[in-house]
Amino acid sequence: MAVLLGYCRLITALNRWVATVVSAFVFIMVAVISYEVVSRYFFNAPTTWAMELATLLFGPYFLLAGPYILRFFVTSCGFSLIEQTAHRAANQVDHGDEVSLVPIATCA
Repeated sequence: MAVLLGYCRLITALNRWVATVVSAFVFIMVAVISYEVVSRYFFNAPTTWAMELATLLFGPYFLLAGPYILRFFVTSCGFSLIEQTAHRAANQVDHGDEVSLVPIATCA
């Protein structure tokens, strides 16, 4: 049990460190988009790379900071959504409405 607890603490610390490092991407994205806005509207010289770079930075930001956010903020919401879906599915089975189970099964 102590090994599993140590493993969980290691993963949590790694998630925290990765989220801290990746959070710098937000400041880079703000700088890139600000440069694009100034370049486009004040100097009439839009860039072709700024929005693409901001989008490419947002992908890793979203994926790498996600586990840290999930650890602290989303877990309880996810479980309540699963519970609500399970109760809704059970009620529909009791009423014989199997057709409406397909969207619930594909979303779960």
